[in-house]
This record gives sequence, structure tokens and C-alpha cells, in this order.
Amino acid sequence: MADPIRIYCDDPEYSETWIDFTPRWTQGDMTKMLAVQGDEFYAFLRGKCVACHIQTADGGAITDPAQISDEGLSDVDVLVIGWLGATMPRAIAKRRALGNASARLSLPNNGTATTTTPTVAPATPGGVRAVACVADDTATLVAATAPTVTDMPVAKFVPVSVIAVLPFVEPVGGAMPVTVGGGPR
Repeated sequence: MADPIRIYCDDPEYSETWIDFTPRWTQGDMTKMLAVQGDEFYAFLRGKCVACHIQTADGGAITDPAQISDEGLSDVDVLVIGWLGATMPRAIAKRRALGNASARLSLPNNGTATTTTPTVAPATPGGVRAVACVADDTATLVAATAPTVTDMPVAKFVPVSVIAVLPFVEPVGGAMPVTVGGGPR
């Protein structure tokens, strides 16, 4: 069985806050997660949670997933409540990213993902939860044919300048200097 999926709180004040979810998520679980609200949401979250360490406002911590409820979270900062509401979509995003990595082993560093979630949520999470998964890297496939190689010449020839029409004035006597390149203008 795969290791649990751990989601940490992004806020530095609550850096010791985390929750572990079961690594098994089905399409039905995802549908249910989006449909449940209120007490049903917390019941579903408790069913998917295998361990947790949720810091409370008084310096304590909730370490038993059975305590995750409206009553059990009454001493938890609303910022953490908002984070908690977004943890299941983040766990699903991580699980999907792992699936992408195992399906495409030929692409290095594939499968890592980050999620964007709101940091503030209602005291009772529910309703629709949006999750955006963004790949950390892009894979470029190797070309089927070798690139075209052109040999560089050792030196370029200097073009010869020829005036086809004689000027209207007589040229000044003597040799004309040879000019190469345009120089500064």
C-alpha cells in the first residue's frame, strides 16, 4: 500500500499543522467530496484522514482525526479552517500527479504539481472547491532527425565595387583607397 498523502499548512504561523490522507481516491470519492457540506463534509474528511496535527489557537493540537468536527475545531484559527477545507482537493491533485509520473517514466521530473487554493473559507466548509494543478516543468521531446549542420567558411570574400556610370566630375588624380566594411555611420 502507498504511503499516506501529507498536506502541510502553507502559513508560517501554522507550519506544524498537517494532515495525512489515505492514498486511495476514487472518482466516486471526488464526486462525494464536492457534494458534501457541513457535518457531512467533516465526516467524509475524517473517513479519508489517517493522521493529523492541527494547531489550535491556545497552543494545543488536534491529533485524533475523530476530533475533526464543528465542535472539535472550535478553538482553531479560521485561516486553518480555510486550509483544512482545501486539503482534500490538494491530496487528490498530489495523487493524480503521482499517477502521471508512473505512467510516463520516460519524462524526467514529470508528475510534480502545485495547487492553488483559497486561503479563507467559511467556518463550515462546503459547496464547490476549485483546484488548479500546474506542472513544475515542461518536457521537450527529442527530434526524430539530426539538426542541419553548415560548415562555416574560414574567411569571407570582400566584394569588388564597380561603378557602372562615370561621375559627372573629373576624379581627383591618384590612387583611391581600398574600403572594406561599412564602419560606424
